[in-house]
Amino acid sequence: MIMNVLKNYKFSIFIVFAIFYLCVRPTVPDVFYLSENNKIIYETESSAPFTLLSLRDFLGHVFAYVFLTFTLCMETTKYAKEKTLSRLQCICVCILLPILYGGIMEFVQEFFFPPRSAEWSDWIADVMGVVIGMCLFMFVNKKFKLNTNVTFF
Repeated sequence: MIMNVLKNYKFSIFIVFAIFYLCVRPTVPDVFYLSENNKIIYETESSAPFTLLSLRDFLGHVFAYVFLTFTLCMETTKYAKEKTLSRLQCICVCILLPILYGGIMEFVQEFFFPPRSAEWSDWIADVMGVVIGMCLFMFVNKKFKLNTNVTFF
């Protein structure tokens, strides 16, 4: 069973580890900085200004979970060709697991990696990424007819 999961979901597992690595790093990799001083785009009424870094962080969360969800859906579709998966199993693997993983990562950041902190906006970005990734997969699946046996909704 575990070997089948490792074999059939190898790219998704790689993405999960990549997300984990990026989430527990004490600092943001230099690649993500556009400028030295990270200029303020928009000053909000709250004490925290909206910066390029916060926008990149939000979009990074969205992109990571779009990629994770799309990859999970592709691998689940491939796996469903070999074995029949129920609609509930497909939904759990492709939607609920990434959302749960995003919440767990925020918890892990807050309590186990002190320089990092948990933020609701990050988890909301993760959920948005899951929804966008699922919509993207459904569009690609319909457009290219990858596998008509697997339906999520």
